[in-house]
Amino acid sequence: MVVLGTGCQAPRQPLHLSAGFDARAVDRIVIPPVVDARPDSRIDINIDKWTRNQARRVLKQKRYTVELWDGQAGDTTYPEEELIDPSPQFIQSLGPEDARWIMIFSVHDVTRKLTFGSTGNAELAAILVDKQEGLLVWRDKAIGRAGQGGLIGMLVVGLVSQEAIQQATYKMIETIPKRPRR
Repeated sequence: MVVLGTGCQAPRQPLHLSAGFDARAVDRIVIPPVVDARPDSRIDINIDKWTRNQARRVLKQKRYTVELWDGQAGDTTYPEEELIDPSPQFIQSLGPEDARWIMIFSVHDVTRKLTFGSTGNAELAAILVDKQEGLLVWRDKAIGRAGQGGLIGMLVVGLVSQEAIQQATYKMIETIPKRPRR
């Protein structure tokens, strides 16, 4: 006997969302350059642009003001444990002095495969911290997958990596609560 059920799938939940998080308190989210934490970074792709631009788009749809901040460019090597469970000292060292809310993205893997077509996978993680309070308020990770078959897929191998990165970014940002209208 087979039983089929229908219904809505529950929305994805983040790995961590602080119980006291109030989206109304977030005046501006600052996003510094993306941390490239890939074990093999020989694949030269524009991780920073694809991740931060996608994050900005989705956060704006959720009514957040976003600033892409390049002040720490080249200084994005952090201990892995600080990207999972950041200390108050680490949090307070981030971003510009006047920023309260900092979102850090890290890319842990990007792979692409070329056969009769192409596929791409990307594994990303992100944290949102309250610099003023020295607290982790949100953390999530996601995997994005993209592919294109046939000759066209063989020609657009770079685009599947971009799509996979943007898909993973979207999945994570979707778990952040929407900011209420003022």
